[in-house]
Amino acid sequence: PGQPPAAGGDKKPESLLQLSISDADILLSFDLRWSDEIYRQLIAPPLFATLNATKGKMAVYAAEVPMQGLSEVVQRLAAQRKAFPAGTVLPRTSEASRYGLTRPPRSRVSFFYELLPLLGHNEVASQIDPQLPWYDEKNLSAAEVWLPQVLCPWYPTSEWRASSPLVPDGRLVGATHFVAIAGVGLDAARYDPKNPEFARKVGITGYDWGSTIEEITDGLDKTIYLMQTAPGLSQPWLAGGGATVRGLNETDPLDGFRHTFGTPDGKPGTFALMANGDIRFIPADIDKKVLLAMATRAGSEPLPDLDRHAPLIYPKRTREAAVSTTPQPAGSSSSTAETVPLPKPEQPKAEQPSPPPPSRNASPADAALPVAPAPRAVQNE
Repeated sequence: PGQPPAAGGDKKPESLLQLSISDADILLSFDLRWSDEIYRQLIAPPLFATLNATKGKMAVYAAEVPMQGLSEVVQRLAAQRKAFPAGTVLPRTSEASRYGLTRPPRSRVSFFYELLPLLGHNEVASQIDPQLPWYDEKNLSAAEVWLPQVLCPWYPTSEWRASSPLVPDGRLVGATHFVAIAGVGLDAARYDPKNPEFARKVGITGYDWGSTIEEITDGLDKTIYLMQTAPGLSQPWLAGGGATVRGLNETDPLDGFRHTFGTPDGKPGTFALMANGDIRFIPADIDKKVLLAMATRAGSEPLPDLDRHAPLIYPKRTREAAVSTTPQPAGSSSSTAETVPLPKPEQPKAEQPSPPPPSRNASPADAALPVAPAPRAVQNE
């Protein structure tokens, strides 16, 4: 007692690096030790990002029927909640630093946060504070999670993650290949549905508004809720704004959507999820007026023979079960037309480069960001 501690007794072990040479071999050995702060700031983020990416890949590979999970969620929204959420989560209070103004849509948490419980991701939802920007450090761990239901298994695996200049240190987050359709026009997500000028042009979801099933007077089975985008756009699933909500270009409605990945017989086009859960193939040569009419909730445009213009895509057995068990709101009908089966995705053997990015179909302020063939770190704004 009272004696100084033995040498090294209370001293934390330091990291060790040794270099030695044996004949023609150079041997390098190391023993790394770090503090809790170093672990939290430097080690844990990339470690858990890698684990989330691996878990995400396995979940995508395990999916039996692409888009079926999203289809079931859309059916439950209509049958149980009787409404579709706004495209972004509006903060309850304005930030003092913004002089009473709310954050712009691209900074908010996207509507996918509202769908997480229905997608079976309650744990991910519990990690998100929707009152903070989606790219806040407290939300990034959740943003890095991959949601297999919103990823296209036919796209190169490099497309399953996204980058953003709003995310620090070039961290990659989970992507989405599906966006909500706001209506007709690149600025449709900003329309006020109560304004008579826009009442017949709005879709189901805008930045600040959603829709009840009563407001979708064109019919749930004739109104698009989500559409699949083409590869080449970096779209974080947790990001609000143009990354997850988009209006259709009146001149070229399929701009930013057409592709040939997993389409019937490799035909150019894309897939759409209707408000009743139907999955339809939108061919590239569809009549523009028909597609624009499908994008509005109360446009009152007649859509005769819709199955010919945009055939149903769904496994017949599953589709029949959905029709028999899902309540159909007023103004909606369920088609029993013969469906086109989806090919089952094959697990890619190696990560492939992405195709060149398509034209961006979004308003200039909130457009999705084009990415290079392989994701890389981006500079902070």
